[in-house]
Amino acid sequence: MNFLSFFFCLHFSLDRSCFKIKLRLLLLFGMIFTAHGAQQWKCVFEKEISTGFYCCRTEGLFVTDQYETIDGIDGNHDDFSKSNLDVNALIVNDQTLHYLPNNIGEFFPNLKHLEIKNSGLREIKQEDLRDLPLLEHLILDHNFL
Repeated sequence: MNFLSFFFCLHFSLDRSCFKIKLRLLLLFGMIFTAHGAQQWKCVFEKEISTGFYCCRTEGLFVTDQYETIDGIDGNHDDFSKSNLDVNALIVNDQTLHYLPNNIGEFFPNLKHLEIKNSGLREIKQEDLRDLPLLEHLILDHNFL
């Protein structure tokens, strides 16, 4: 197909093969220009009495895109000497978290305990946990797995 016939096909033709070309181009441009979101996660930081973990309890999560990533963590540490490096438990309960962002370890590299309960989690892959080498406890109760 030369350039003129290709141009004619894209602009004027209702031919089935031209329709397929148009559809493929639309899908290609859609994949190229679709931006996947990134979110600030809001945390309430606290020392968990029963386990002794310093944890982030998330609030107001709404993650429904499997390519969503974490852009930052919002919240005040309960002790001014603490930082995200001290967090060793992440607790997501009763939120909307259909997919686990695969960059959690960038913000909480010392995570040992990950708890996601009743949050609509639909899928979790090994690569989602790849940057959490210290993870010892994974609790995924009451989700859609």
